[in-house]
Amino acid sequence: MCGMIINPIDLGEGLKAFEFLLNPQDRIKSGAAERKDSRPELEMLANLYYNERLVTIDRVKYPFVYIAESELDRIILAKADSPYVLPERFSKFAEGVIEQRKKKNQNPTDGSCMSIKGWHKDSNGLILNVKQLGYFNFIATNGSMDIPFKDLDPSFNYEEGKRTWRDYEIVDGRVKGPADSLMSNMLGLGFIITAYGEDGREYFIFARRGNNLAVEGGTIGILGGTPEWIDADINVNIKKEMRDELLLNNDEFDVKGCHFAEDYTRAPDIFAHINITGNKTPLTIQTIAQRCYGNPGVMKEHDRIYAVPVEPEAIRRIAEGRASFDINPSTIVAAHFYHGGR
Repeated sequence: MCGMIINPIDLGEGLKAFEFLLNPQDRIKSGAAERKDSRPELEMLANLYYNERLVTIDRVKYPFVYIAESELDRIILAKADSPYVLPERFSKFAEGVIEQRKKKNQNPTDGSCMSIKGWHKDSNGLILNVKQLGYFNFIATNGSMDIPFKDLDPSFNYEEGKRTWRDYEIVDGRVKGPADSLMSNMLGLGFIITAYGEDGREYFIFARRGNNLAVEGGTIGILGGTPEWIDADINVNIKKEMRDELLLNNDEFDVKGCHFAEDYTRAPDIFAHINITGNKTPLTIQTIAQRCYGNPGVMKEHDRIYAVPVEPEAIRRIAEGRASFDINPSTIVAAHFYHGGR
């Protein structure tokens, strides 16, 4: 297929995933990768949030709390006039975080995003109360919640053992409400993308994020986006991200529904189920991958995409280490939501 390498990955007992190498310079066949054992971190977080109803999958607790399900057009953004402001006592730490990121060549840019300050459901839909937020403030708060303040600000005075942002956010095993939170809590979007392969089977589409990205760089999982303050609604960002990351036109996919959750590894997230339909004939994953092959804009975001069967057993086997690649916890949770889990 015009030089693009497609690596089949045997998951056992008839289940197969496929890896599509989008970079023409990438000639490496997928091999067994060094795996990160996430179980100790998940157990640690579960112990911290012992009074929260955490998402539980195969008896493992994940640091997510399910909030609500909604149709896309019933998610309403209630924008406040005043922006999020970083408390002054954390400013030196924040400056250190940004300088540290720049030295790692992650080149963060201070875009204008949305800070979640509350939510509720009424007859109109799911109402999200948001404030304008600079992306640097997200990197220096939620994006750095486990870095001890004194690592970057030696003059910082610890209060009652509160050494990190996470320490400030947990009270008796529960998270502070968004109105009381000191962190930025930037609204994120995760895309649970489904499409058919040439074999007629339905697959999730995952991607390997670029190592240069500030959030989960180098990891494999669902695609995502960050709504910008100027966006009138969530759909604006979804259309932009589908165009930028998979080169899809607006009439080539449908949004089937959304799940809103608190993510204690990052910030509140909307998980949107995006079904790729095509204008007249459904686009296969192979067609989409070929479209993306060698595209500089796409490769800036991710250099490989993965087709993984939508069956829960496929996700379970990857999580257990029966593939040559690993997926991040948020992807396991997203697939759980897709299958009706809470």
